[in-house]
Amino acid sequence: MSSIGGGATSIVISFAKTKKLQVNFLINGILSSIVSITAMCAVSRPWHALIVGGVSAAFSISVLPLLERLKVDDPVGIVPIHLTSSIWGMTAVGIFCEKDRHLSGATNGLSGLLYSGDFTLLGVQLLCTLTVLVYSATFGLLVLVLISKSPLGLRVTDYEEQIGADVIEHGLAGTNVARYVLEKPLSTRTFQTVTKAITKWKMLAKTKSRSKRMEQARQKRLTEEQAFTATDTTPTVNGANGGISKFAINIPMAL
Repeated sequence: MSSIGGGATSIVISFAKTKKLQVNFLINGILSSIVSITAMCAVSRPWHALIVGGVSAAFSISVLPLLERLKVDDPVGIVPIHLTSSIWGMTAVGIFCEKDRHLSGATNGLSGLLYSGDFTLLGVQLLCTLTVLVYSATFGLLVLVLISKSPLGLRVTDYEEQIGADVIEHGLAGTNVARYVLEKPLSTRTFQTVTKAITKWKMLAKTKSRSKRMEQARQKRLTEEQAFTATDTTPTVNGANGGISKFAINIPMAL
């Protein structure tokens, strides 16, 4: 029931905002509604699930433009689907939860604000949500710091970020903004032509990025070799070309 509410809400928002059905709106809405009802699925009525799922879908779709405006890279929708929806789902328990005689231990005999008028369960849910957020943020930040200090690194170059990690790493445009803007006004007649152009663009972008990284690596090796040659005053046969020439010139002088 929650997924039905989320899907229906997504369709309404999609048509109201873009005048057509956006599949990504529908997918995000259904996924977020399923996430949000997880916390109270055992103690909710069907109409509770419809409301919770619909509100969750609205929150999820509303967060997407905010992430783009803040330039937060979230290609798989972690924030709108799992963060926003889970916070709303935990809060919804304190609002809609109804004490069940068969599951009296599930909420310690407490009911939500809608049935009891008491804020106790809502306060407990909000405190639990805050605790989980602090715990997850702390250990998540620790892991990110360790990755950033490792040879693997955490960031890509500015050029690769503008092109998109999906293109650079996998050769797929994914949710690339440039392609999305390009596809919105497409008709069936022009779709094939634009798709070919996008495929060609992806290949060129990937090749250019690879060439740039190889050139940077080559320049780095040359710099290291020059620094090594400048600091190494002892000529050896196995050294750089400059060392071999110096050794060959010094033999007649010694004789």
